Formats: sequence, C-alpha cells, structure tokens
Amino acid sequence: MTRIGSRPRTVRLLGLGVALWAASGCSGSHSSSQSSSPSLTGRYVGTAKTVLTGRGSSTPVNGGIQFDVAADKKVTVSDPGQPPYGSGTLNGNSFAVAAPGSSLNGQGVSCGGAVNFTGTISGTSMSGDIASSGLVCNGVPLSLTGTFTATLQAELPSGSTGSGFGHRLGETIRTH
Repeated sequence: MTRIGSRPRTVRLLGLGVALWAASGCSGSHSSSQSSSPSLTGRYVGTAKTVLTGRGSSTPVNGGIQFDVAADKKVTVSDPGQPPYGSGTLNGNSFAVAAPGSSLNGQGVSCGGAVNFTGTISGTSMSGDIASSGLVCNGVPLSLTGTFTATLQAELPSGSTGSGFGHRLGETIRTH
C-alpha cells in the first residue's frame, strides 16, 4: 500500500516540475541566436568629444550623447532625452550607427554625408569612435573625428538641457 499511496504525490511533484520547466522557457528547442550572456539592452548616456575641421580651422565640439540598445539589436543615437537622429545594429558586443548629415540640418544649415559611431559594450559601459563620412555642410567639406563614452542608466533622462552633442554640432556648423 505504501507504494500506491506515494505514487500520486510523486506524479504531482513530477507534474509541477514539468510545468515549472516549461514556464521557464526550457522546452529543449533553443535557436542558435539565443545566448546565455547578459543582456546589453538599455539606455546608455555619456559624452562625445570631437573636433570639427573645415575652412582651414578646427573647433572642438563636445556634448551629451545617448544610445538606446533594443532587444532586436537595433541601436539608436540621440541627444539625451531627445528623439534619435541615427540608427544601426548590434553584433555581439560591437555596434555601428550612422547618422545622416541631414540630421544636422537646421536654420541656415544644409548637410549631406554621414556621421558614424562605432563602439563596443563591456558590462555597463560603452565606448567608441566618431567619424564623418563625406560630410558637406552648406557646400563646405567638413571632417569630424572623436570619441564617446557612455554608461548604462538605471533611470531615463527627464529631458534635454540643450547641451547634446547633435545640437552642439549643428550650432557649431551654423556659426563655423
């Protein structure tokens, strides 16, 4: 009798174990795109430090910068708290983002070409390089080179103070 009496309890425990296993997503059919590495998704906020060269002079352009990394591996760049002005993709822990020169357009400024951001994420930090590609504003060829660093944020920025890198770059081009 002891064997028969303990059997329903064993079946119930086994059933509970199977239910928990299934609920945790361990169905046994994992695709190769999933990994056990920690998620790199989130909002990274930091600083861009660049030099804009054109018309025989060089001007430092520094400001706040924000990168958002989505679960679908899309990466966007923006001024903190503002809409994105460039996008790209994450590959492993490396990413490449392109912002069209037209994202710098504004009062008195018309640009073509691109500004490229390439970087890597390590833990809660990201860093990388900024370089222009064929950047021409108001008919003047410009070169932009520099670096950025950013840190994963626990909270979202509440707004922009006008000190964002994209805003400052557009203003510098307008007055350059």
